[in-house]
Amino acid sequence: MPSGGFSPEERASILQSRLTQVFTNLIAQRAKLEVSVRSTGSMKLISIADVPFVTVTQNDAFANQTTVERLAKVWAKNLERGLKIVLGQH
Repeated sequence: MPSGGFSPEERASILQSRLTQVFTNLIAQRAKLEVSVRSTGSMKLISIADVPFVTVTQNDAFANQTTVERLAKVWAKNLERGLKIVLGQH
């Protein structure tokens, strides 16, 4: 089932574009690596370096047998950990 009306391929393309913006902010603009989670209704929005990156929905949480809040925390932590490795900040 498409999430947010987008197919998996469309979501991947959107995330790729957002990731490009994240790296632009982190490298070219020397922004601080900061991963944040905020509520947007019943969803959680994860932003990286001030770029809205991905939304965690009820469907995502259900598929992972957890809550939206817990899943958002896991995703945010994993994103931060992975980006630190890529950027040599580990």
